[in-house]
Amino acid sequence: MSKYLSPTLLAAMVILSACGDYRLHLSKNATKPESVQLPPESEVAHTIYLIGDAGYSPENGTAAPLAALQHHLDKAPANSSVIFLGDNIYPSGLPPRKADDRAEAEHNLLTQLDILKNYKGQPYFIPGNHDWRYNLKGVLRQEEFVEEYLNKGNVWLPNNGCGDPEVVEVNDQLVIVFIDTHWWVTNWEKEPEINAGCEVKSRKNFLYLFEEAIKKHRDKNIVIAMHHPLYSNGPHGGRYTVKQHLFPLTDLSKNLYLPLPVVGSVFAFLRGTIGSRQDVANPQTKALKKGLLASAQKNGSFTFVCGHEHNLQYFENDNQAYIVSGAGAKTSPASLGRGAQFAYGRQGFSILKYYKDGSSWVQFWVSSDTQPEGELVFQKQVKGPLPKPADVTPAAISPALTETGIHPIAIDTSPAKGAFHRFIWGEHYRNVYRTPIDAPVLNLDEANGGLQPLKRGGGYQTNSLRLEDPEGKQYVIRAVVKDATRIVPYPFNKTFAKDIFSDQFSAAHPFSALAVPIMAQAAGIYYTNPQVYYVPKQPGLGQYNDGFGNELYLFEERPDKEWRGAAQFGSPDDITDTPDVIKKRSKNAKHRIDAAFVVRNRLFDQLIGDWDRHDDQWRWAAFEDKENNVTRYRPIPRDRDQAFHKYDGLITGLLRNSLPFLRQLRVFDPKVKNIKWVTYNARLFDQTFLTEADWPVWEQEARRLQAQVTDEVIEKSIALMPASAFQLTGAELIGKVKGRRDNLLNIARKQYQLLARKVDIVGTDKKDYFEVIRLNDDSTLVSVYELKKGKEKGVKYYERVFLSADTREIRLYGLDDEDLFLIMGKVQKGILVRAIGGLEEDLFIDESAVAGPARKTQIYDNRDKNKFETGSETRRLISNDPVMNGYDRKAPDYEYDHLIPFPAFGFNPDDGGLLGVGFRYLHYGFKRSPYSAIHQARLQYAFATSGYSLAYKGEFVRAIRKTDFLLEGRLQGPLFTLNYFGLGNETELLPDTDLDYNRIRQELYGIYPALRRPLGHSANLTWSFSAEAVDIQRTPGRFITSGQSGVPDDVFTTNYYGGSALTFNYANVDQPNFPTLGFAFNAGAGLTTDIERISRRFSTFSGSLSVYLGSEKIVLATRIGGKHVDGDFAFFQGATLGGSDNLRGFREERFTGRTAFYHNTDLRIRLLNVDNYYLPFTLGIYGGYDYGRVWLEEQKSRRWHQGYGGGLWLSPFDALVINLSLFRSDDGNRFMVSGGFLF
Repeated sequence: MSKYLSPTLLAAMVILSACGDYRLHLSKNATKPESVQLPPESEVAHTIYLIGDAGYSPENGTAAPLAALQHHLDKAPANSSVIFLGDNIYPSGLPPRKADDRAEAEHNLLTQLDILKNYKGQPYFIPGNHDWRYNLKGVLRQEEFVEEYLNKGNVWLPNNGCGDPEVVEVNDQLVIVFIDTHWWVTNWEKEPEINAGCEVKSRKNFLYLFEEAIKKHRDKNIVIAMHHPLYSNGPHGGRYTVKQHLFPLTDLSKNLYLPLPVVGSVFAFLRGTIGSRQDVANPQTKALKKGLLASAQKNGSFTFVCGHEHNLQYFENDNQAYIVSGAGAKTSPASLGRGAQFAYGRQGFSILKYYKDGSSWVQFWVSSDTQPEGELVFQKQVKGPLPKPADVTPAAISPALTETGIHPIAIDTSPAKGAFHRFIWGEHYRNVYRTPIDAPVLNLDEANGGLQPLKRGGGYQTNSLRLEDPEGKQYVIRAVVKDATRIVPYPFNKTFAKDIFSDQFSAAHPFSALAVPIMAQAAGIYYTNPQVYYVPKQPGLGQYNDGFGNELYLFEERPDKEWRGAAQFGSPDDITDTPDVIKKRSKNAKHRIDAAFVVRNRLFDQLIGDWDRHDDQWRWAAFEDKENNVTRYRPIPRDRDQAFHKYDGLITGLLRNSLPFLRQLRVFDPKVKNIKWVTYNARLFDQTFLTEADWPVWEQEARRLQAQVTDEVIEKSIALMPASAFQLTGAELIGKVKGRRDNLLNIARKQYQLLARKVDIVGTDKKDYFEVIRLNDDSTLVSVYELKKGKEKGVKYYERVFLSADTREIRLYGLDDEDLFLIMGKVQKGILVRAIGGLEEDLFIDESAVAGPARKTQIYDNRDKNKFETGSETRRLISNDPVMNGYDRKAPDYEYDHLIPFPAFGFNPDDGGLLGVGFRYLHYGFKRSPYSAIHQARLQYAFATSGYSLAYKGEFVRAIRKTDFLLEGRLQGPLFTLNYFGLGNETELLPDTDLDYNRIRQELYGIYPALRRPLGHSANLTWSFSAEAVDIQRTPGRFITSGQSGVPDDVFTTNYYGGSALTFNYANVDQPNFPTLGFAFNAGAGLTTDIERISRRFSTFSGSLSVYLGSEKIVLATRIGGKHVDGDFAFFQGATLGGSDNLRGFREERFTGRTAFYHNTDLRIRLLNVDNYYLPFTLGIYGGYDYGRVWLEEQKSRRWHQGYGGGLWLSPFDALVINLSLFRSDDGNRFMVSGGFLF
């Protein structure tokens, strides 16, 4: 066996693939700095100096890179920034003031702060992992110290140890987004107060806000500043020196030269594949990388800057640039590969220069004994110029500006779609888009006293431009034609998928917004006054002529504080946005929501079918009630371009029923068929702002709208559309809106019931008093007061009676400060009440009782400081998990359960075609992520043999604290499902037999429950159980019924088995479809017993190890594994080799024995990436070699079975792998088409 498996060769390959050094490395395309000419300094718009890990300086001295950087900063102009990229204090951040090592820590920090004394620009500091060593308190302590010492404002970003992405707009062309990556990788359970006072409460929410930030500024240069690198060829990326491979103990003591070559290489490999929380390979870091790059690739090309590695590196990958500049005080090895163009293991810093044309260049400097400012070792252009603003000369000005002021235009002038296309993709409102209208022309220099463009905007579909008049009031123009690149994710936004989405945008009525104001006024809600204009390219657009002009736009007011006093907005005292209202509500109870007015608005949304009502679609009018010292808020809706939608068509209908995120795309009709999907985009808004409204409020507002939105109002409203559009769709829309109005009470009831099932009642960051009284079996009263001294009630700011018939659970969130929760009342039936304390010391008093075994009061809080006066009705769920103990309005809890049906096809030569159906059902529950439970089932029927198969698989997340519950079930009978060639390592294929000869027909009925405990992010331990009935069919003319099979007769009767097994699984690879670095390991042991014959039992032991080493172009993948069965087992329970499991070139289950061993090796090569409109893909080839054997105690065999071959692999969109292979063995050739690689 040793001739096949060479540990020495594998160890050598590990060393060669994972070595770095301290030399200067330049890629083949890189040039020396002296041969590169940068643009003149006079063209520099802004300079960013980057230094990281500068948190150590010698006693009474300054680290050399800091001294060199100071030479640059002393001469730097005001239009510059310097970013300290984390690890500002070694070894452990800033200790408390009286700590013994405080003086040393201050010295290490002050050496950085003091180089800024003569600096005219703006400094910024990011925390690193060493700055978090004293936990959140240490970060806050260092933030306060830095900002007080410098006295230059908010220089520590992100603020307060939060995960919120912080955006700094440097100038019109440049934005810096600051991220605290250690916030992402830290163990939150050890930081109970993490996320307190922060907008971001979850990692998912962080990724959402990050994408929002870069999407908003995607037409500019964006620098993403962070501590941990996304790419690295240093120690955090698994690259070590040869010395570290051979003498690993020198890292502990520099003179400990004990040769341990294999140990050193194994450690280096594990660091590069498993990684600590601080390494690129760590699952948490990989999840961060995946999320950041998904947003970046979708929205443009940006520059990521970081420290962490004590070297200098530059990468270009994924259409992004990556700068590693963490050599501010120490050094570590580095190398090329993985897209690196430069790497150097010396102390230094980098400079990123942005020029007036938008281009950028990076320079890397190292400290030098002879040059005080350091030595320039590498420079390269990072980004080319930004697109230039279109020059609008008099000749280029549209004639529409100088003619009648009316411009005839059709929105869609492309060739008309045929009948088949319309049948498949829908009729939509294509006729409206293709029919010309006479649109008024908007001249920005003349409209409203002259309108000045301010900035680009736009949500997920629309390109917009913000305008301002001489009085400071703002307006917005939104393109009628939607932009598919804003919603289609990378890489699909480069393909035909973008055009499909563009085609589907015609399902939105282009002039729906024009019909809203009259109806809104009649309904008694606030509104904007949209108008449709043709906006030509013109001098007034200035630099925005490149992206705007010569098309139709909706023009309307943009509600903000300058519109205070405007009648259409209620003449408020102030106008603000949704995040600000949420922040103020959590601050104290003096900020109140007019719940009835919110209900009225949401019912009006239903009236016109406006399904896209997410947070950003609202502004808020604030009214000060000075007499009661409160401020009340009413919503102002905007962006009404999704009203009257018409998502018809065969494909649209199929996709809508298959993909949950498309289920809100429906046809506007008088009746609402599924209330939860037409309100899906507003689910977070509704759960936040509609918690006070009970059914009488909904009923009152529904009847009010029915009375006030009369037939005449509806007809006048729709008639405001352009004449040609009204002629095509007016009568239909009038009829449907009237139908909606008449059904509005029924719709209101459905929406109320949806929201009443689970209700959040959120307190404030001040002291709150929550009182729950179980009045009777039918009703529960919840009141919330300000908490006064002596545990007394203050001002009441929330009250609602919940009905047991409508509400399943109530969630009380205490947020910050000391809160009191009091639950009272004895009833037979009651609503589940969850009390979540939040931060600080809380008091929980539960005097309630509800008949039955289930405890209806559940308390969540941390282990410290809280007080409990509870009884038998209380279940205390105490932990330091901030996710369990905190409030996150964007948590997965608020997703809607959904069912996904799918067809289930299959084929085998014996049973013929198998036809069936399947489904996947996802259930979301309290504090469960990414879901609470998932149920999957599949039913198939074989028409040729009347066999069937029914399979179920369930997963219940955190069913028992942190342990998941799994359940599988199978009903199969009878189908041909496996092969049998006899026992032993020497079984032969009999001559003159076909493939069917060795197939076995089997009936099986089984249930398989299990408990799975996740261990970190890449491993789990599973304790599984099984109970099954197996019946092997006696099929004439097959091997199983021949005298050579050796199968006892009792196999052909129904046998019952029970068993249990313990398995451990670990997998951590850099990418799932084409792994280039990482490994996977699994091991298991089990015991199975024949239930009718207890003495017949057997145990199993199995395991496998897969290793992946290589680059983006070529990868060595190898897997070794085996299984041993000890005891009395049936032939179908033995250890097997063959086919698509572990021995290519052979049929499935080709060899069966007591013990099996196999070794698979692939050399996988990526040949080319093909970008095209229809199907971008990656094409590669691979060669593979497998060997293995089985053992049986009564058989002596020295034979090893071998299979070798190769094939092509294709990866469409780099999303999956299709594998075409041909392998040869002693049994002949075997061609296979499969999804993915063997391992």
